[in-house]
Amino acid sequence: MQALVSGIEAGRVASRNGREAYWEELARGQSPGIAVICCSDSRAAPEEITRADPGSMFVKRTVAGLVPTPAGKVEGAWLRLYGGLTRHLGMRELAGAWYGPWAAIEFPVVHLKVPNLLVLGHSGCGGVALARRPRGEAGHLVDTDAWVDMVRPTVQAAARKAEREGRDVQLATEHAAILWSLRNLLLHPRVAARVRLGELRLYAGHYDIASGRVALWNPETDAFEPISERAPGICDKSEADACSCGEHVKRALAALSA
Repeated sequence: MQALVSGIEAGRVASRNGREAYWEELARGQSPGIAVICCSDSRAAPEEITRADPGSMFVKRTVAGLVPTPAGKVEGAWLRLYGGLTRHLGMRELAGAWYGPWAAIEFPVVHLKVPNLLVLGHSGCGGVALARRPRGEAGHLVDTDAWVDMVRPTVQAAARKAEREGRDVQLATEHAAILWSLRNLLLHPRVAARVRLGELRLYAGHYDIASGRVALWNPETDAFEPISERAPGICDKSEADACSCGEHVKRALAALSA
């Protein structure tokens, strides 16, 4: 903790030296150019990976960087009923818990209107590794196991296919989890609407901790490729092509786990 305290003061002095006007402007509001959904892993901080300036990147971090499937009409009605009941009974924390993951996506997409959204996975992801194991096997990680259970069928299917083909199982399952989250983003009506209008581009990437390299998923080749000058993403073509992007991601995900 003492190292953290010392680092706070050293960081404050170093970051503000000669940049007082920048920080004063930043204190008045934020306008990030990209939102990044990534893992909570201490080794895979996107700000460190990209050397991004404060205020340029909105970051949402969860175990394995998962994006839950949006609630459908039935689930949505049940959540509204549940939320109303828990608020009426004074248990607001229970009502809010259901919306946490999507609130951190809705805010930058709908309110801040970021033009770019990246799902970023990483090598050696413990959350994905846990999803490869049978449900309940890690008895000491009850909450974590429940969280990754939503991606477990996809991850385990991808693992079986990778084993049959002699490929790196952990890497294949990490790629599958990333595309699973990308698909779920496109299932959200307000995310999909901005994509169709050409106002939002989606990207999927994988960070290798040992080398520091990032591979981005290329929709044209259905493969994660080394990053280049042009970052391939969803709806990099014309507005007319945008409406088919959700199907494209679903086909790619199916190919990984067939």
